[in-house]
Amino acid sequence: MRIRRKAIYFLSIAIGFLLVLLIISQHSSALEPKLLWKKEIPSRVSNISFSKRSGDIIFIHGEKTRLSILDKNGNYVWQWGPIPKTIVNPEVALTEDGKYFVYSSATEKSGYVHYYERNGKEVWRYEFPAALSFSPNGKYVFMSPPDGEGPSFLLDSNAKILWKENIGEVIEAEFTSDNSYLVYSSGEIGFPDVYLFNINEKTQKKIGTGSITSLSSNGTYIGIEIGNYLIRYELEKTSPAKEGIYNKEGILALAGKNTISENGEVVISHFLDKIEIKHFPSGVKIKEYPIQRWDYPRIPNYCRLTKFSSDGRYVAIFGKRTDRTSTSNLFLIDIQEGSLWEAAIDNAEKNDSISLFITKDGKFLSVGVAKKEKSALYYYCVF
Repeated sequence: MRIRRKAIYFLSIAIGFLLVLLIISQHSSALEPKLLWKKEIPSRVSNISFSKRSGDIIFIHGEKTRLSILDKNGNYVWQWGPIPKTIVNPEVALTEDGKYFVYSSATEKSGYVHYYERNGKEVWRYEFPAALSFSPNGKYVFMSPPDGEGPSFLLDSNAKILWKENIGEVIEAEFTSDNSYLVYSSGEIGFPDVYLFNINEKTQKKIGTGSITSLSSNGTYIGIEIGNYLIRYELEKTSPAKEGIYNKEGILALAGKNTISENGEVVISHFLDKIEIKHFPSGVKIKEYPIQRWDYPRIPNYCRLTKFSSDGRYVAIFGKRTDRTSTSNLFLIDIQEGSLWEAAIDNAEKNDSISLFITKDGKFLSVGVAKKEKSALYYYCVF
């Protein structure tokens, strides 16, 4: 009798343990993001930036006369403007922790780059009519003249000039997540050359030609695409630049339209009727899905509509289904579990400017839809 009771006791423990494992397994495999909030903005949002750790959003609106910061709960934490005869230039940026931000303002006579604390206290301003980029840790500010006339600057968080050089008109610029490199493109729109700038050594190297899609954490790999400028190569009867993932030596490691994760271990390959998820650098396919990335008719912004969490587990894509008629245009994939979630962002049209962001841990996901007279911000909790 005593042996039977012990057997029943241990069997009960085992069954309970298995049930707990089943519950955990079901929870981990369920991918059901929840919409936390949606903000209607009664004007066009001309630029949005996202803090990858804090989840804060900073954006320009009100015909470039307003600048606002929202936290992950949808609350306004700081606002600027309007100020008579003053506008905000297109680029704004937050640090990863959301503690600092930068923006550029302009009047008819002058322009300034502003370095601010999140609470609205100005740390410094630098007189320069600049397009700019901000390092994730807030240590560096890269500034370039909008027309390419004159030198570009690299400043530190105390406004000290670290580097100054004439590099032409900068189309786009982004710091790697380890804050050691700046990747920028410079030259004619449609044919810009992409460079990797080593901040510590103050050296740079040409990597390829096209639009920057993605970067690994230490600049080891850089994703480059031509964008929608292929017709220009055809008209000029020249061979198009090679798209793909390049290493920091400028060698093509994987050809095609590809987006690489921050940790450099996963790649999304884009095709007309599907995406393929691959291990990198082996190229071994993990899985494929009938999804086509959103395709703008004229501008190369669609290259940025695939976003990874830093560990490469979660990937968000703005696009459409290709295997059936569907209103879904927002997709999130848990690569580890192989699960797919999809939703519809209402009224997103081809000529709208779409912004897509995901936090480093994959917990929060945000979508911005900018129209001519109104915009909307969507904010999801993934888990």
